[in-house]
Amino acid sequence: MRKIFALCILIGGLFIGKVFGNDLIYKSSTLDINMLITKIKQDLIAKNLTIFAEFDHRQNALDVKLDLRPTFVIVFGDPAVGTYLMQENQQIAIELPLKLVIWQDENNIANIGYLSIKNLAKQYGIKNQKVVDKIESLMQNLISKYAQ
Repeated sequence: MRKIFALCILIGGLFIGKVFGNDLIYKSSTLDINMLITKIKQDLIAKNLTIFAEFDHRQNALDVKLDLRPTFVIVFGDPAVGTYLMQENQQIAIELPLKLVIWQDENNIANIGYLSIKNLAKQYGIKNQKVVDKIESLMQNLISKYAQ
């Protein structure tokens, strides 16, 4: 019974845009998922941000004969910015580099989201508001550019 209750709380939290106490900020896009991924990657490169990794979770699922709607994660950042956060609290390194999640929902609408760096900074006691605001602004601009 406890497991079912805990699962309901977790699922309920996901539907209201929360993941483990951090705000998942996301928006729907007018672009199809492949175009959205392409445009986001182009924007990151144009901003001289390093793309460290890309994860195609759908392909990974298909590789083990499981089904999953398109779900993609892009891991990116700029060590010249993120290092300031880690200088204050090295534990925040678990949250870095930055990540964008792009997924296609059950209505075939592409969505893009990220975990709020403002909330993460609070969680880790980061005081450098200038860097936090710079990162939050970047993330908001990236997802807003392609929002409906």
